[in-house]
Amino acid sequence: ARVTDLILFWAIVAVVCKFDTITSQQPHQKETESLSASPTFKFSTLTVVGRLCLISLLISTFGLLTWHNTFVPVLAISKSSDVNDDFNRRDLTASLNSLNESINLDPNQYMYHSNLAHIYQTDLDNGYGIVCSGLEGVVETNKCLMDGIYDSYISAINAGDPRWQTRYNAAQSAAELGGFLNSELIAMNAIRLYKESIDMVPHSYIIKNSFAKALLTFGNPKAAREVLVKSLDITGTSTASVEARFLQGLSHADEGDIAKAIDAWNEVLQLDPSYAPVYHNFGLISEDNGEFELAIDYYSTSIMLAPTETDSYIRRAAVYLAAGMNKLSEADTATALELGAYKRDLSPVIK
Repeated sequence: ARVTDLILFWAIVAVVCKFDTITSQQPHQKETESLSASPTFKFSTLTVVGRLCLISLLISTFGLLTWHNTFVPVLAISKSSDVNDDFNRRDLTASLNSLNESINLDPNQYMYHSNLAHIYQTDLDNGYGIVCSGLEGVVETNKCLMDGIYDSYISAINAGDPRWQTRYNAAQSAAELGGFLNSELIAMNAIRLYKESIDMVPHSYIIKNSFAKALLTFGNPKAAREVLVKSLDITGTSTASVEARFLQGLSHADEGDIAKAIDAWNEVLQLDPSYAPVYHNFGLISEDNGEFELAIDYYSTSIMLAPTETDSYIRRAAVYLAAGMNKLSEADTATALELGAYKRDLSPVIK
């Protein structure tokens, strides 16, 4: 069993207070008669000053032994005591700096690392560009933020974070960063983290769907379908199964089986006629078949159902451009940029 610092402290106090009793020779008189002439140390023979010195020495030794476990964490907490106020004021730089000071003092406290990841994520989601300011271009800034999210969650896990949410968040950040950098190493780490998350929460279809998305991003549609089957075992034919069925369609499309993809997506629309990603993908199929008017209709429906998603704006802009409708194409391109699309995603309309 683990002996806490408090137990150790009171044990030392007890030894000091009862030192004379502990070292008494009365119980062992017969065994120690031959040593009776030997000099012995008795706490009671010490002067008041001597007793105080001995007690001070013991307590000082104890203090040195427990400094790291007691006072350093308190000092680390004090460094980030204003982090919530700074965060609420959107002073992300101050929040970041205070948490880093706490981490430098007490790197084994996993909450500092997970909170740091949250700051990076907030900056990335809202496009503030505060934490990674000074970098050239949106791509480099976002790379810096994604690196910060991933590294912080991994540090939290290494510091002993037992929560499944942390592993799930780490898996998502690894999948995003791995796809962004086209890094096989980070992708493999994402897969490991997803599996650990599923082991911890085996009945979560949301985690399984997220894992399947990552596998599709990494170019493994067969493995994605295997995960999606387990997700559908949980959700059945309820509306909660819509995302898994849509992803099944994507896995078939990735393998070139468009007929199976369309069947899967029609099943989705039977459960949820307003599921925008299906219309976007129907638009892609129509565009590939040269049915541009039909493609525009599908993209327009997708935009109507999900007006903040950028993919359909970009594809519709590309179709408008191919049809010579330049002003409409420019309008969709500008909207996509306003909504946060990366310039590299605008390659179909920006040369």
